[in-house]
Amino acid sequence: MKKLFLTIFFITGLFSSLAWSETISGDELLKRNGLYYKKFTDSPFTGKVVGKKNGMIKDGKPEGFHTWYYDNGQLMLKGNYKAGWRHGIHEAYYDDGQLKYEGTFKNGLENGLYLHYWENGNLAWKSNYKNGIVLGLYLQYHENGQLYRKSNHKDGEANGVTECYYDNGQLRYKGNYKDGKKDGLWKWYYKNSLLQMKSNYKDGKKDGISVSYYENGNLSVTSNSKDGKQHGITKIYNEDGSLENTRTYKNGVEQ
Repeated sequence: MKKLFLTIFFITGLFSSLAWSETISGDELLKRNGLYYKKFTDSPFTGKVVGKKNGMIKDGKPEGFHTWYYDNGQLMLKGNYKAGWRHGIHEAYYDDGQLKYEGTFKNGLENGLYLHYWENGNLAWKSNYKNGIVLGLYLQYHENGQLYRKSNHKDGEANGVTECYYDNGQLRYKGNYKDGKKDGLWKWYYKNSLLQMKSNYKDGKKDGISVSYYENGNLSVTSNSKDGKQHGITKIYNEDGSLENTRTYKNGVEQ
């Protein structure tokens, strides 16, 4: 009985070893329903892949360290996989060799600091994750390196003050989020720093007075909203400051 058991164990190990020893080019693989198959076969592939894509595949899923390359030979991606999921540090590159992004994953989800870069090498955005959810400060940048947007997140939703900037560093808009929804006073600005519009929000909907301005500083529109719908008197002005017309709304319907 013991001899039979050892024989079965040996044969099982032999077949497993033979499966892992198969080496094919990435061009011989097809992906169906999230799994890799060798062309003209019906069973998920197990073995080694070489060429533009390099690494081990087990039961159709990437396993261990993998590297991908562009046609020009430059490294495209490198990182570790666990049962098909990105697991550990991953780095991706542009086709000129410039770093594109770097981040750490756990069972396919972002965990920790994540950095993404423009092709010129400047930082594009910076964020922190826990189990795939954005936490804390989130920063985005223009391609010229100027700050584009900064916001705070709690449990994956924007929470607190958010600011956005033009590529010249001038403030574009500023406002507050509460549980992912606009809340309180928001202000927008022209690139020349003059106020463009200001509105109040409640639970993500306009609520109260909104005022917008022409780029020359003159009034453009004044209106009132209730629960996200125009409600009350709306005044529309010409660019020279003269009143063009007045309209009255009730729950979003013009009267």
